[in-house]
Amino acid sequence: MASRLFVLSFVCLFVQVCFTASIKVVLQATPSTIHPLLTRSLRLRCSLQRQQPLQDNTTNSSLSDVDQADGTTSHDDLTHVMSIVITKENVSHEQGEEVASVSTFDGPIAEPPYSGSVRVEGSTNNSAMSGEQGYLEITWTTPPDTVSGLYSCQAFGLNAHNQPVALKTSAAIASELSLSDLVTFVSSNFNLVSELQTMIGSLNSTHDQRVARLEQQYEDLSFVYNLRVTELERANADLVHQIASLNATCCATNRNATKIGNIQTGRLNCTSTASYVTYSRPFSEKPKVFTSVTHVSLFLPDGTSQVRVVDEDKAGCTIICNVPDSCIDVVWMAVE
Repeated sequence: MASRLFVLSFVCLFVQVCFTASIKVVLQATPSTIHPLLTRSLRLRCSLQRQQPLQDNTTNSSLSDVDQADGTTSHDDLTHVMSIVITKENVSHEQGEEVASVSTFDGPIAEPPYSGSVRVEGSTNNSAMSGEQGYLEITWTTPPDTVSGLYSCQAFGLNAHNQPVALKTSAAIASELSLSDLVTFVSSNFNLVSELQTMIGSLNSTHDQRVARLEQQYEDLSFVYNLRVTELERANADLVHQIASLNATCCATNRNATKIGNIQTGRLNCTSTASYVTYSRPFSEKPKVFTSVTHVSLFLPDGTSQVRVVDEDKAGCTIICNVPDSCIDVVWMAVE
């Protein structure tokens, strides 16, 4: 029994030592061909995909996985991922132009001049996609023709023996604009222009209707305002006539009097609630009270405003208006 356990332990140790994790770097563009003006979004994703374990001291060197230019492979033992870099190959730059990168020390970033035109996501140790150890993804919105070209992705890290490993792969993004693409673009924009013209016409019609309603409301309010002003002028004329008649009566009955009678005046914001007015000093006899409207609100309802004086006595009187609160101002005059 003990010998069997020893053999089983040895086999497990042999499997653990002789086989290590294998990672393959994959670079994929979606879509692989862009149509300027028509393509709304372009995604370039570099992923580190877990493969079947490689036996220790062996390397996958098939032609499909080896970059013949520099000898790097896209499939090898990669235990610790340090960084992932996506580069755009350029004949004027031997090393190419870095587009974006992510490392164990820095989060995903876009390099100038791409920082303002792309969105970057990525991680060196985890991914939401099943079977991925890390990834770096770049997204363009409405990519221009200059985005097309050859891109490469390199993953740098350490293998199980803490030796440096570099995995690399490439993918091309093509740009194509056919006559049918131009026809589609012009047609879609023509439809958009037609929709905008219809919308503008509808907005203009609605605006004209609103202006017409406002003009009609202005005319109606102007009519009401002029009507109230006319009523106010008529009420003032009546008050002037009443005062003239009162003066004539006073002069006829008191030609020999040397003392002017008690006359008191005041102002009141008239409401439908009874307002009691107290004289500054009582009269010796119940005075005669006159009222006149001095201000009419613009929104006073239709109908002649009515001001009533009730409960007159020597000390004061009560004034009531048949209008909503605070619609008119009234002056009163009490004459003994």
